[in-house]
Amino acid sequence: MGRRNASLVAASSELNGERLRPGSAPRTEKEFLIWGTVIVARFRSLIIKDKSVLAGMYDLESRFRERRCRKAPHVTQSSEHTRTSSMKRVLIYFGFALSAILLWLVLRNIDGARMVHAVLAINSGYFSLSLIFYLLTIFFRSLRWRYLLESEPPIPVTPLLSATSIGLMTNNILPLRIGDVARAYLIGRHAKISGITAFATLAVERIVDALCLLAILGFYLRAMRGQQQIQQAGSRMVMLGVAFVILLGCGIGAIYLASIHHVSVENLISRILGKRIPGASRQVLALFAKASAGFAALHDWGQLLRVFLFSLCLWLAGSVSYYFLMRSFSFPLGFSSALLVLVFVTFGVAFPSAPGFAGTFHAFCILGLSAVGMRDPSLAASYAFTLHGTEWLSATALGFFFLWREGLSLKMLRQRDLDTVPASSG
Repeated sequence: MGRRNASLVAASSELNGERLRPGSAPRTEKEFLIWGTVIVARFRSLIIKDKSVLAGMYDLESRFRERRCRKAPHVTQSSEHTRTSSMKRVLIYFGFALSAILLWLVLRNIDGARMVHAVLAINSGYFSLSLIFYLLTIFFRSLRWRYLLESEPPIPVTPLLSATSIGLMTNNILPLRIGDVARAYLIGRHAKISGITAFATLAVERIVDALCLLAILGFYLRAMRGQQQIQQAGSRMVMLGVAFVILLGCGIGAIYLASIHHVSVENLISRILGKRIPGASRQVLALFAKASAGFAALHDWGQLLRVFLFSLCLWLAGSVSYYFLMRSFSFPLGFSSALLVLVFVTFGVAFPSAPGFAGTFHAFCILGLSAVGMRDPSLAASYAFTLHGTEWLSATALGFFFLWREGLSLKMLRQRDLDTVPASSG
């Protein structure tokens, strides 16, 4: 018994006396020897009756684990950060490459002089109306978010408009579309809402928008019955849209059902992780509670109706903006054509791209115009670049205004968001 106590005392002294060197390996030879002593001691504990020996052994083991936890997380976090950074770089390069290819395809057959002349000849009255209705889409998006967040007391419109505008501006000038993360962070500064909860509401936004766009596309196809080419193009868009809604709906539906039966889910998490990894169990439960709070609006039919109402107002304002810009170019196209072009553009900007949706916006806008009968690529390109420039400049200027009003800087947002943006972002 004395020798066993002596071995534990010696191992404990070695563990207490060792000093970690910066940059040292996670396990030194000395630590392996100490760990071996602990294992032997634990094995012997099966036949040891002396409680003081067992207590010493468990104390030694717990101190060894604490030391390993102080060193291992640094190594693990460093490697995880490296993998995440590599994934982000790949997405950035892919987005820029796709934007460059699409811009080259758009510009290779364009008559530059004809395009510039068409832009200079636009009707300023209709152009102003188009700009006003685009700004209304930002307002309606902010107002809809108010009902998704379900805050008590309700969040004022100004902070919501500020966060939404800054988010759009951030997407316009920074890669990886970190504007959504910026929106969630900024609204958390004004209201007692977790960033995870706010981010979960943006997932609900996505599926509501997808459903509204499918409804718009269905309306257009019904209005254009008999035109085979448009029917075929629209049918393909419907199939892609339905597939997107199904995939997104499955994920959000699973979280929604989990939020309804949150007690059962929390008990399951506690039962699986509670005993084995108590710390991880608490973190997972906290994340789940915050994420499920983002789906609170789906529990109330009244709130859900308001969300869909403002979504329809948002997309109607967007369609009117597109239509008035068509009128400013004197295109012989109706309101239904503006609806289809809006669907094409919204679908196109879902792909990874350079900041501001460069390339993807223009290519799909021209594709939508060709689907509704605009055969002149130079005129279609003049419309696409004017529409993109108007939306980019107005959203960016509005975002910088609110950024200045909030007392923030773009550098602060970038440093915060690039560390938290999901690697899968497009």
